[in-house]
Formats: sequence, C-alpha cells, structure tokens
Amino acid sequence: MSFDIAWTESFKWWRKPLGYHRLMRTRKRYGIRLAFKKRLFERGLLTKKAGYQELIHRLRNVHEGRRCFIIGNGASLRKMDLSPLKDEITIGSNEIHRFFPRLGFHTSYLTVEDTAFCEDRRHELKNVKGPIKIFGLHNAYCTPVDERTLFMDVCYRDQNSTLFSEDCAAIVYSEHSATYLNLQLAFHFGCNPVYLVGVDYDYDGMEKMFGPGTIKVTEKVLEYLRDIHFDPDWYRAGDRFHIPNQERLYTAYRAAAEFYDRHGRKVVDAGIGDGYNVFERADFHLLFTNPNQEHGGTLSFGIGAHNINEVLKMMNPKAKSDRSQKYYEKALKLCKGGHPERALVYLNKSIECRPNALAFYLMASITKSLGRYEESSMIFRKILDDGKLHVDKNVFGGSHFHLGELDFKAGDYPEAKSHFVKCLEAIPSHGKAGEYLRVIRAEGLAESSILAEEALIP
Repeated sequence: MSFDIAWTESFKWWRKPLGYHRLMRTRKRYGIRLAFKKRLFERGLLTKKAGYQELIHRLRNVHEGRRCFIIGNGASLRKMDLSPLKDEITIGSNEIHRFFPRLGFHTSYLTVEDTAFCEDRRHELKNVKGPIKIFGLHNAYCTPVDERTLFMDVCYRDQNSTLFSEDCAAIVYSEHSATYLNLQLAFHFGCNPVYLVGVDYDYDGMEKMFGPGTIKVTEKVLEYLRDIHFDPDWYRAGDRFHIPNQERLYTAYRAAAEFYDRHGRKVVDAGIGDGYNVFERADFHLLFTNPNQEHGGTLSFGIGAHNINEVLKMMNPKAKSDRSQKYYEKALKLCKGGHPERALVYLNKSIECRPNALAFYLMASITKSLGRYEESSMIFRKILDDGKLHVDKNVFGGSHFHLGELDFKAGDYPEAKSHFVKCLEAIPSHGKAGEYLRVIRAEGLAESSILAEEALIP
C-alpha cells in the first residue's frame, strides 16, 4: 500500500489538515481492525470489523459468468440508446454520473482514480446516489464517503511493462486509464464477456497538440473536449484534464485482451466509435434483439448476484449476522463442495428463518440435479407463484428455464416452449433457452426426442 500523499498544488493549504485526517482514517479502515461490540449482551467486548480491502475481496466473483458493460465517456455515447443496459451490470467512471438523467438509471458501479478529478469535482461526487462508488485509496483525503463507498489500492507505474491484476483486493494497476482499471474490476467480479461502449480513440489529436499528461483546460482545450466528450458542457476553463499516452494505452489494452483470453474470457468492443482495434467487435443492438448471438454471455443463478442491493448485502458486515443468510452461504459452500444432500439441510434452515427466493432456487436446482424432478418442479413453481417472495428477473427467468427443461425431458413440448419464451423475456441473453426453442420449432419430433434424452440437467 502506498503512503504518499497525492494532493496537487491546486489543493488549498487550509484544506490539508482535514484532508490528512481523512486519509489516515481511511488507511486505518482499509484492513481488518478491532472494534467494540455495540450489543452489550454479546460475549466479549471486541469484534473484528471488515475493512475496505475485505469488502473488495467479498466482491470477488460476485457476478460470476454474467456479462458486464464498461461505459466510457466518449462522444459516441450521444448517438447510442443505452436504455437496454438498465438491468445489466454496468461500470462507469468519473463524470459518467452526469449521464444518469439521460440514461434513466445509474450504473452499478462508479469508479474514480484520477486525483485532479477528485479534487475538482468532490462536491458533485458527494451527491451521487445509487451506484457502489470505488475510489483510489490515494484520493481519500478529498473523497466524500457514504455507506456505498469503497477504496482500493491503486498502483501507478512508470515502467514500460504492463501489469494486470486479477485480485483487486490486493492491488489494481492504473496505466492512467479508468477503462483499464475497470477491466480489472470486471475480471475480479467474475464477469464474462465484458463489453465496452463509449471507449473512443479520440485523444490522438490532443496528444499531438499538447502532449500526454495533465493539462489546464483553456478555451483552446475546450474546443477539443467538446468534440470528444459525451457532455460538451462538462469541462470549464480552469479545470484539469489528463491526456493519456496513446501508445502506452494501446499496449495496456492489448495486455488486458490477452489476459482475458488466457483465462477463457472475452472483452468485446460494442461501441460505435473508432475504438482501439484491439478487441473483438460486436453490434450493440444485436446483443439485445438476438439473445442467441455468439457474445450473449452466460448466467449463474444463486451464485452470481446481479442485483446491486444483493451485492451490498454481501459486502455489508452486518449481513453476516443474519442467520438465514448464514445458512444459505453454508448450503452454497456444501453444494460447491459436492455435498448436495447436506446442503439441502441448511437450505431448509435458511427458509425456516426467512423464506427467500435464492434459498428456494438453490434447493430446486439441487433436487433437479439429484433426479428428483417432481419435487424440483414443485419448488420452481412455488418461486413463481408465491407473491411474498422477492423474485428478481434472473431467478424468475431461471425458474422458467429449468421448468422448460423438465417439460422438454418429459416430452411436453408446448409447455416447455412457453417456459423458454418467458425465460427469454426476462433474460434476453439466455442462449441455451434459445437453443431449445429452435429445436422445438424445427420440423421432426424425433430430433427433439433425441436431444431431450441428451439434454443436460444441471
């Protein structure tokens, strides 16, 4: 962890004592620490309290197998309809919050690592509500903190070699690019594939004119910024702006693409700007109109939380005190360890404490994998019919998919078709449901029967 104070010459001297206090307090809270228990009747006086590093660690593989969209700040965003991203996992950076009103929703995560931006826009960042905000630890002296704020240790390197972190709880490498940092976060979250939108190759002219580095925004600089930024009125004369080194940025993106490829994952450029010609390209709109497109992504129910409130519960230390959640986590661990029968015992305990859709969903999935199809079908139908359960779109669509598989195996193709259609309505990117539909719609039930026998029942 770096202990250098990052403030710039523009940071007022009279703000530095309070800034120093904030920085030291955040560093203290970065690791696990001892704290007095709030409940006097609990055994013992002290308890371990999770720090920011532990909270980042809890987010590892939180979105395992789900696709993710990294939204840049390029001018191409002005020409794109991003409304389909409302229910997707999204990561934005810096001033993307200015785009929220036009989007009609906020991104899942907001990251900021640029020191000059933190200093200049700290008051605006304080008022950003909705996303989980992840800041560089070095900027804690000027960073507003709330219950959705996390810090990560960002490393700036001057060497020519490029490093990529797969564990953001340990360290994150900057390369002076928010997108490069976000690619590491998306990998840490377990996302696959990762799509880029609004990441435009538009700094070449500015680099030739002003050179790479942080410059002061003048009227001449403003002329360039209005053409390359999604909000032409965002920057003002007197602001500071960092011009990336394009050659180094290209090398960093190429390293990220190779890292993802080595681990069996993909980064795909789905924007309409020029891009960096490093990543595969995809048509943004086809990702939603054609759920069976090659880059549609996969889903992981019961393991990869996509709902931002569920993510907050996972990283909130207080959630550990919930007995229902503890039993569910124990069951999940047993299930992954190859002990499904024991997992069912803990799922029953979880439901006894607090009936919840995730516990029912995992129970139905386990009974299905054990060949207890009738029992599994009853549980999946309970999830869909019980109005008291909070069922998100993934659990809703996943339940319909599994019911469709069960009906498909039983030869009830009309009912299976109905479930697969409802699955795709909830989760347009569910490729396997689309494959089953194509089989059902094809001529010849003999082919369908063979596939039914060979269908995988996870």
